[in-house]
Amino acid sequence: MPEIKRRQPGAYATSPFQMIQPGAEGYPERLQHIDAPPDLWVKGELPAQMRGVTCVGTRKPTRWGRVVTERIVRRLVEEGYSIVSGLALGIDALAHEAALDAGGHTVAVLPCSIDQLYPKCHRDLAERILASGGALVSLFAPGSKMNRGSFIRRNRIQSGLSVGTVVMQCAKDSGTLHTARFAQEQGRLLCAAKPQGRYALETQSQGNLELLEQPGSLVLRSREDYPELLGRLRELSISA
Repeated sequence: MPEIKRRQPGAYATSPFQMIQPGAEGYPERLQHIDAPPDLWVKGELPAQMRGVTCVGTRKPTRWGRVVTERIVRRLVEEGYSIVSGLALGIDALAHEAALDAGGHTVAVLPCSIDQLYPKCHRDLAERILASGGALVSLFAPGSKMNRGSFIRRNRIQSGLSVGTVVMQCAKDSGTLHTARFAQEQGRLLCAAKPQGRYALETQSQGNLELLEQPGSLVLRSREDYPELLGRLRELSISA
């Protein structure tokens, strides 16, 4: 009979988690300015004064979306920002991975309770986040069941934790647009990468083009726009 190989418990299984409330030590300062959730469940390291930037997008990125995500995240990490995303397939996972590869801090905001994991295929990524000193965050008490509204509630916390939100690539009907709307409602910087040439014709990028038509959205066309993005983020970090 062949030997059964069992997975050894890693950081996700062995790391303790805690529940923190507004006003308590460790509760993120920025969340207290957006009708703060009464309970926040945290596994790992979530600095109360974290300088976060939310990086989100489609679950099915094109080559352009992948390249843009890796470049922007790397630059943000170099400036000392924590990368906040949702551990989802596609752009979210790429953002977490790019942050880890650059030696940065990253936070995954889950649409499920902290004792579960969604999607389950990202368990190894969750392990890396925790092992590197990052964090997993949830609004939902242990044992809670997910529903469609869980993702929208998660998106509000993603933008709320951060100084600004950068939309890497998304389609017109993408859930990413919820995060973009929350960022604007919360008075945070909203930035969207602008596809050029044939990349502007890709279905996965049409949401970006719509966002860039909205007043107040910062356009990120190329690396030449990084100084403006970083300058705006610094201003908001100081004033927050």
